[in-house]
Amino acid sequence: MISSDQTIGLYRLHFTQVDSTNIEAKRLLDKGEAKEGLVITADLQTQGRGQYGRVWESEIGLNIMMSVVLSPLFIKVADQFALNILTSLAVADVVNDYSESTKVKWPNDVYVKNKKIAGILIQNYIQGNSIRHSIIGIGLNVNQSTWPDDVPNATSLYLESDKQLEKEIIIRALCQKLDERYKRLPIDSKSMFSEYQKKLFRRDELSIFEKEETQLEGTIKGIDDSGRLLVDHSSTIHAYNHGEISQVI
Repeated sequence: MISSDQTIGLYRLHFTQVDSTNIEAKRLLDKGEAKEGLVITADLQTQGRGQYGRVWESEIGLNIMMSVVLSPLFIKVADQFALNILTSLAVADVVNDYSESTKVKWPNDVYVKNKKIAGILIQNYIQGNSIRHSIIGIGLNVNQSTWPDDVPNATSLYLESDKQLEKEIIIRALCQKLDERYKRLPIDSKSMFSEYQKKLFRRDELSIFEKEETQLEGTIKGIDDSGRLLVDHSSTIHAYNHGEISQVI
């Protein structure tokens, strides 16, 4: 059961099939029918997307596809990467219960070893200098064991723990961890920022990146205050915005 003093997950909608939980959340926001903390889940998304418009591959009913509606007016536009931090860390909290070596691949994918187990898509809606609404979409692989050939580096909680899991238990855990971190954020953002830095996938390891269809080597050193990725290229640190560079796995 969701505690009555918990914001995230207190209100819930579930669909057998929907175009996208994020799209449905936006529809409800536009109609004024989405309370803060509303969680929307689905067994199947026909238009599910991840970062950069990529399709999110998921077999029907095996994984978690959910969206959370927040109204984080206390977050300034310049600090909006805090939502990426709290969400990716909350998902990693849950994954850690079933697996080891959980990392966050910038900006907010969750990896186990070298395989992706969760993706996050955050859509913010601005009011003045603050975030009026945020829709946080989460795709977490739970019981799926195989993927198409063009998805070569995926894993799931089932593959990592060697047991089929009850999705509802995972959803409740996600809601709890998200709620805890969301309520901590106004007073504890610095410690979460530090925690995110420590969890960065392949930090301080030489990696290959793609930038404008060109490959280059570099070493991730962390992120700056605005969430830009700091990469050391031959002893020169470059700061990259989301979409300017991608890490080759």
